[in-house]
Amino acid sequence: MTRACASRWHASCSDLTYSARILPAMASASHEVEAIVEELQQQQEELVEARQAVEEERQRYQEFFDLVPDPGGGVAGASPR
Repeated sequence: MTRACASRWHASCSDLTYSARILPAMASASHEVEAIVEELQQQQEELVEARQAVEEERQRYQEFFDLVPDPGGGVAGASPR
């Protein structure tokens, strides 16, 4: 085997050894990322639901406010905003 051929073979073996070590770590990291993405999606859904609940409550209180008489004798919510 020539020196150049031996050098290429050694480099090829080093690449395979490196790949054999790095691929399992990459697969593990990929699974972790997938789990985190699923958790973030769940949190996003919960935030959307919470925001809707808060908006419904805000609307309810706004309707109450609109019906309360103000000290000047009118309806509090009747004045322009």
